[in-house]
Amino acid sequence: MNQEKFNALVNLMDDPSDNVYSIIKKQLLIEGYKIKPLLETAWENQTNELALKRIENIIQKIEFNYIENKFKEWVDNDSNNLAIGVYLITKLNYPELSFSDFENNFEQIKTDVWLEINQNLTAIEKIDIINKILFNFHKLKPNATNSKSIQNAYINEVFQYKNGDAFSIGLIYLILAQKLNLPIYGVDLPNTFILAYKDNTNDIFDVFDKDTNVLFYINPFVKGGKFNKKEIELFIKQQKLTFKKKYFKPCSNKLVINKYINYLKNMYSKINSTEKIAQLDKLLSYIDKSLLY
Repeated sequence: MNQEKFNALVNLMDDPSDNVYSIIKKQLLIEGYKIKPLLETAWENQTNELALKRIENIIQKIEFNYIENKFKEWVDNDSNNLAIGVYLITKLNYPELSFSDFENNFEQIKTDVWLEINQNLTAIEKIDIINKILFNFHKLKPNATNSKSIQNAYINEVFQYKNGDAFSIGLIYLILAQKLNLPIYGVDLPNTFILAYKDNTNDIFDVFDKDTNVLFYINPFVKGGKFNKKEIELFIKQQKLTFKKKYFKPCSNKLVINKYINYLKNMYSKINSTEKIAQLDKLLSYIDKSLLY
């Protein structure tokens, strides 16, 4: 779309007719993400309240369409990279966040861990190094006093303020582990988010549970505390959950994202944010569909 046509459409934004606005909106949405900078400039130069609201609405729709398309691509082709999936969900709430800025949060931590870790260390020794770097050196800590704040659930906020909830700290831990090529996975256990260190050596004498090949479990929210399946069994009883084998098994990145989206939906429902819930539901539909196959 050339500048002249764009200006003509923007000049009609204050037209009181909803039909006129619908036509303008449709044409601008076809242009997609590339037209967002022009719309932002038009918004900054606009004084009419109706036009301001309409431009803002179109920008938000363009942003969501972009995220939706990228998220679908992630589900179909790139789900091995958990960082991308988490980034796209984060971008729903922080549209100006770039992937490079999101990734940069991990780079120094990854380097600090990499300098101390080596293949001769045991699994427990590797986890001890991650715990030291994350929680002692970089000072990440659980926000127990304000754990229900939505900001605590987003990784970029955790890196900025050094406080997070069980899910955001767990996601940081898991993404970092994947960047270090460690065999650490999420676990599909309800009402919490824990990780599993899976045995990749095929040494049955090092495995707590032959059905899962899990050496031990990790709770990032308590500074990477390690535990075994007996504590999961106790948790299941305390939560009055029906016993399921999947509660002990490492799960895919798609299931981790499924848990994360549902977690965010629950938090947004407490503040009656219907628009955010609808957006999350849309992303969730792609995950749910892929898990059926």
